[in-house]
Amino acid sequence: MIYQCWSEDGGTELSFFEAGRKDHLAMLGDDAELLYQIQAPTWEDACKKHHEKQGWEPYVPMSES
Repeated sequence: MIYQCWSEDGGTELSFFEAGRKDHLAMLGDDAELLYQIQAPTWEDACKKHHEKQGWEPYVPMSES
């Protein structure tokens, strides 16, 4: 699966979508810019790669409570 990271509103917001999902892409504004794509088998793996790319702390999935 391929996920896309988009910048919007002057780079202050990141939206992370499954590539090609028209319902998600419709939520982006006219100034949205594709920053990069990530290939990963699951959403959690994509989030891990996204955190690494951003230089953030390791991704920790939300618990199912």
